[in-house]
Amino acid sequence: AHWADVNVLAWNSLKQSSHLMATGDDDGNIKIWDLRNLSTSMPMATISYHKAAITSLDWHPTEEAILVVSSADHKITVWDFTLEEEVSTNPKAREA
Repeated sequence: AHWADVNVLAWNSLKQSSHLMATGDDDGNIKIWDLRNLSTSMPMATISYHKAAITSLDWHPTEEAILVVSSADHKITVWDFTLEEEVSTNPKAREA
């Protein structure tokens, strides 16, 4: 779960990935949740990259593994989870 207030959430709208939800909090953390496994109360991935509150996030409309995130740190990041080796602490992102 998040330690700070959750500001935004987005469900993946693609049928094959409709079990995925992303959330962003005041501390700049992003968490990816598998809604099929909520009994564990643990996200399947945590991204600690942004230095300020997450202000918006959304899944790509046709690519199931791409998430776009904006933050109050004045950065927009594009996360492609097919390219990330380990998304648990501080992965690399492409900044826009």
